[in-house]
Amino acid sequence: MGYGGLLDGSRPSWMALQPTVFYYSVSSQTRAQTIASELEELTGIEFDVARGAGYGVKPDKKEITFFVHLTR
Repeated sequence: MGYGGLLDGSRPSWMALQPTVFYYSVSSQTRAQTIASELEELTGIEFDVARGAGYGVKPDKKEITFFVHLTR
């Protein structure tokens, strides 16, 4: 199950400066790169891939959690 939201107003300090797919387990890096590639194909926007700090991500969910920051 996923969730998300749109932000109004100024960019929060935790928001990536560039469009980015975040992953939280080393074993998830390849999948994050796939997600970024698929998003690039769909949108024409280049996405970075980065390992997130994991604040708020449950330890048992790190392998299956991804966050996408899209800033324009």
